[in-house]
Amino acid sequence: MGTELGRLNAALAKCQNAGPASEEAIKRAEENLGLLFPPSYRVFLELFGASMGSGFDIYGLVATIQESDSPPLWVDVVASTMQLRPHSLPKNSIQISHDGCEIGYFLECSEHNKEFEANIIEWGAFHDGAYASELSFLDFVEQQANLQ
Repeated sequence: MGTELGRLNAALAKCQNAGPASEEAIKRAEENLGLLFPPSYRVFLELFGASMGSGFDIYGLVATIQESDSPPLWVDVVASTMQLRPHSLPKNSIQISHDGCEIGYFLECSEHNKEFEANIIEWGAFHDGAYASELSFLDFVEQQANLQ
């Protein structure tokens, strides 16, 4: 976890972060989705909850309720994923970001292996469906933060 923590802290230092998600909230999200989050994404949720940088978002879990008359700052990973099921989503994945135009970014998860780490899947018309990138979740976060 030390390496993951350092990489996430460095990448998200200039971002606005929602705040830590509780273990209870993470388990409830996994149950609602029927998937186990990869360890790196769990660390992100435990430390940051959700993040908003300059030109990018990392979807997550948020403990605070936002006022109804203002636009949401954070995107809930469960709500965004459930909205795309069952037809517009790579199997066993969660939506973790979107480029605002054509490409959604998804993280493959496991149904049974809590140690499973996978790469980011880019999904959209640009790729005529899915494109499995070579970026891990941590690589993706660092790339998004460094593009700004």
